[in-house]
Amino acid sequence: MAWNREATVFVLDVGAGMKDVVEGKMTALEVSTTCMTRMLHNKLFTESKDEFALILCGSEETENRLNSDVANERYDNIKTEQDLKLVSWEMLESMVNQDQPTAIQGDVFDAIRVALDIIEQDAAASKRKRFASRRIVVFSNLKSPTAFSTSQVDTLAKDLQQANVGVLQLIGRDLDAGPMEPAVRNDKTHGKQAKGFSDAAKMMNHLFEKLISLKIQDTKESYSYEDAVAYSTEFTTRVVRPTPWKALLELGETLKIPVVAYSEVKLAAPKQTWKKAIAQDVNNPIQQSVEYFIQKGLQREEIKPEDVIEGHKYGSTLVPFTADDKLSMKFTNIGKCLKVLGFASADEVKNHLYMGSDVKVMTAPEGDQAAQKALSGLVHALEKEKAVVIARFGYNAISAPKLVSLSPHIREDEKEHFEGLYFHYLPFADDLRMFTFPSLTDDDQKDNTKPNAEQLTTMDAYIDKLTLTEDNDEFEATSPKQINNPYLQRLYLALQFRALKPDEPVPPLDERLLDKLRMPDRLVKLSKAEVEQMTGLFPMKKVETKPRFKNGGVFQDEAHPGDDGNSSVVASDTKNDSKAAQDTVKNIGTIAPADDFRVMVSKADDGHFANVMKKAVAIINQLIFKTFEGSVYADKVILLLYAMREESVKRNLPGSFNDFLRSFKDDLLEKNFDDVWNKIVAKNLNLISKSELTSSTVSSHQATEFLQSRKEVPKEKKNIPVAAKEDDMFDEMFS
Repeated sequence: MAWNREATVFVLDVGAGMKDVVEGKMTALEVSTTCMTRMLHNKLFTESKDEFALILCGSEETENRLNSDVANERYDNIKTEQDLKLVSWEMLESMVNQDQPTAIQGDVFDAIRVALDIIEQDAAASKRKRFASRRIVVFSNLKSPTAFSTSQVDTLAKDLQQANVGVLQLIGRDLDAGPMEPAVRNDKTHGKQAKGFSDAAKMMNHLFEKLISLKIQDTKESYSYEDAVAYSTEFTTRVVRPTPWKALLELGETLKIPVVAYSEVKLAAPKQTWKKAIAQDVNNPIQQSVEYFIQKGLQREEIKPEDVIEGHKYGSTLVPFTADDKLSMKFTNIGKCLKVLGFASADEVKNHLYMGSDVKVMTAPEGDQAAQKALSGLVHALEKEKAVVIARFGYNAISAPKLVSLSPHIREDEKEHFEGLYFHYLPFADDLRMFTFPSLTDDDQKDNTKPNAEQLTTMDAYIDKLTLTEDNDEFEATSPKQINNPYLQRLYLALQFRALKPDEPVPPLDERLLDKLRMPDRLVKLSKAEVEQMTGLFPMKKVETKPRFKNGGVFQDEAHPGDDGNSSVVASDTKNDSKAAQDTVKNIGTIAPADDFRVMVSKADDGHFANVMKKAVAIINQLIFKTFEGSVYADKVILLLYAMREESVKRNLPGSFNDFLRSFKDDLLEKNFDDVWNKIVAKNLNLISKSELTSSTVSSHQATEFLQSRKEVPKEKKNIPVAAKEDDMFDEMFS
C-alpha cells in the first residue's frame, strides 16, 4: 500500500567541482556520500518501505534513458546508477565507493531531468499508485557549469509539478545565505572566497522560486554541508502506520458511543533484536534447541519435551499448570470493553498515578455525526466540571481488564479544532507502593531547616532565569519533539559503522548526541550568578551512611585466620549494628547465608541457637545436594561453616558443629563431591578440638586426622533422608 511510501531520487554530483574541501579534511563529494549513506542507513534500520534511486552527474560514463543520438538529445556524463528499489546493503556499499571526483563536469539540471524520467517511468509502468509522495535530492556545491536558461528551468518546474514531485532539496549550498560562495581550499583559491552566484546557483535559485510560485513547496529547501551533516547524524525512528482501536464507550446500559483511540505517545524501541551468530560466518544461521534433564545422583536423565509442563511457585510449592489450565484462566467472559465506572475530580487523579508505556488519544469515528455529537457533549461537560472518567478497559476478547482514566482535551487554533479524551492507565492496589517520608522542615527545629527569605528569593530568581517560554530560543530546542533518544542514536551509529567497517573498532560516543540533553549555554551564563549565590546559601555536606552489613558477603574476598595453617579458628569482625537489618532477617537465605546466620544468632539465646543451626544445616544441604550443580556454591557454604564454627566456640557448644561436620564430610565423599571437600581442607576448616574448648570431646590428634583421612562410608548407612537425619541429629544434641 502507498499510504506512507515515498520515492526518492538522489542526484549526486561526482564532477571536478566536488573536490573542494568543505568539512575539515573531507571533500564536498565525501561529505555528500556520508550524508546520503546516513540517510539510507536510517531507512534500513527502520525497515522503511520507501524506495530510492541514484543518478551520478559528471560521471565518466553516460548511461541513461534520455540520452539519444537520434532525437538529438544529449545527456552526456549522466549515469543511472540504480533505479527505484528498497534500501539494501549493496546499495550502501556502491554509494560508499563514490568517493573520488572525476575530471569531468556534468550539468546538474540534466541530471534532475533524468531523475524526473525515472519517476515518470515508474508511474507509467505501475497499474496502481505506488507512492504517496515523490522527492528529488541534489547533492552538489553547484560549481559545475550549466547550459539551462530560465525558460528551460520554468519548463522543468512545470514537469516536476505534473509528475507530482512534492519536494526538491539541495544539499551542499544554502541559497538563502546570499551570493557568497563558501570558503574552500584548493590549488586555485587558496582558501579565498569567490564572490557572486555561479550560473548553476542562479538557475537553481530560479527553479526554487518557480516551485514556490507553483505552490509545489513553501520554501527553498537548500542546506549547507554543515547543516546536512548535523541533520543526518541523527536517526529517526520507524514510521508506524496509525492503527485505530475501535470500541464502544459504554455510559450505563443503554448509551454506547462509538470511539476510536490511537497511541499518541509510545515508548520507542529498536524493532531488531540481538541475535546469536557464528563469529566466523554470521550469515550461517544458528539453530537453537532446548533439552530438559533431571539430576539423579551423579546421573542426568533426559526428559522429553512433551512430558514437560509449566509450573508456578505458590509459596514454596511449585504448582503445575497445563496449557488447558492457562486457556481456562483467561478473561474470556470479559471481552473487549470500555465501560464507565464513574467520574472523579481531575484534582483527585494525580499525575503520578499514570502508568503504562503509551498514552492514547480518543475521539469519535470520522463521519459518524451522532457519535461526534455525543462525545463532544461528554468532553465539554468534563471540561466544565474539571472531572475525568474512570473506566474499565479490555483491549480484546481475552485481555485482563485494566483501570483507566479519560481526561478531556479541547484544542482550538487557526489550523485545527479538536475535541477528544486522553487515555491513561491507572494502577490497581497491587501496583501501589506506600512510603512515609519525614517532613523537610522539622517543626522542632524550624529555624535550622526552614529556608529563610534570602534563600527563597534566590531560588525564585534561579527558576525565573531558567523558565522556558515560547519567546525563548531554547523553548523549541528543548521540546521532546526535537530530542531523539541518545541510546537509540548511539546504537544505530555503532551498527552503521560496524556494517561498513567490520575490522575497525567502534568509535567512541559522539558528544553531539548529548548536546540536546545539556543546559543551553545561554541559560548557563544567564543563571551563573544565582547558582553561585545558591552555593553559598545552601552549603552541601556529605552525610556518611553506615552500610547494612560491614561484611561484603560471599562476593568479598575475606582473609580467614585459618588460611595460614596456624589456627583453624576464624576471627570475624562482622558486627550487625543496624537494628533494622536484624529485624528483617527471619530465615537463612541462599544469597548470603553467612550474613543471615550471623544476624539470627545475634538475637538468639542458647535455647534458640539449636534452631538457627538446624536452618543453617538445611541451607548447606540444599545448596550442595539439592541443586543442579552443587559444587558452584562451595564458597558460600564454606563461609557459612566458618560462621557456625565461630558462634559454636563463642557459646561453648562444640558438639553440634563437630557432629554435623563429620556427617557432612561423609556425605560429600560418598556422593563424589571431592572438590567441595578439598576446598574445606584447603581452608583448614576443622573440628573444634580440646585445645580450643575444654568441653570438646575431640583431641588435637583426632582433629588433624579428620582433615587427612578419606574413610569410605558404607552406602547402607546413608539411607536416612537428609532432612530427617538433620532433625534427629539436632534433637539428640539439644535434648
